[in-house]
Amino acid sequence: MSETSLRALLTGPALLAVIALPAPALATPERPPCTLRGDRDYARKADVPRAALEALGLADMAERGAPWQEGDVIRPGGRLPFRRFVAARIEGCRLTVRYEQGGFAHRWGTAVAERHGLTWIAVRR
Repeated sequence: MSETSLRALLTGPALLAVIALPAPALATPERPPCTLRGDRDYARKADVPRAALEALGLADMAERGAPWQEGDVIRPGGRLPFRRFVAARIEGCRLTVRYEQGGFAHRWGTAVAERHGLTWIAVRR
């Protein structure tokens, strides 16, 4: 193919036809269905599915009412967790966890996980 005919191909109607073609659909991975049904409130961290807390990075937070690191001053002795469980709720396949976080400035946090098959996936930390 000559340079002239190649240039004509790359700038002519053939190129426009190729550009106008729809892009192939991206394959979306199938998520296994969740079999959880109903709603449930949790008043204790110990009752929340551990795998969900691990997916959210919250497995090491203190239990509700337990000692925790409220401020940024580290006291002598063992280190305390900087987060403390407040409450959690499952609605279908979605778990919402409320916690408080200490350190320099106290704040309230909400983390959300969803269950896909047997696996918990962090949606919001």
